[in-house]
Amino acid sequence: MIRLRSALVLVLCAVSSSAAPSAARPDSQLLAKRQDGPAPVVCGSTYYSTAQLKAATTEGCRLHAHGKAVGTGEYPHVFNNGEKLGFTASGTYHEFPILSSGAPLEPTGLSLSHKRNAPTPTPAP
Repeated sequence: MIRLRSALVLVLCAVSSSAAPSAARPDSQLLAKRQDGPAPVVCGSTYYSTAQLKAATTEGCRLHAHGKAVGTGEYPHVFNNGEKLGFTASGTYHEFPILSSGAPLEPTGLSLSHKRNAPTPTPAP
């Protein structure tokens, strides 16, 4: 079983409020960039580089854009900010974990599920 660290990458992207998702639109038009990129951080005794944080952010945005979630925490999901962190941009934030190895949580070897609000397929009679 994969053990997640408490470090979570805030996926600093939001679905554009001006248009509904469409198969004809590229993912880059469905997400609004909130900042230039993450700075390296230390969580506990683990160092996460800018490249590792960007990889996790990219994977979280990719999954969000496709309406997919991974892991038992159904990531990415809305960040509720229970820690009361301050942000300069308003809007809905999403969180996505980064493993202690520095790798993003990926669907490889994990069950890739539809988000909870996605319709459930009806079995054929």
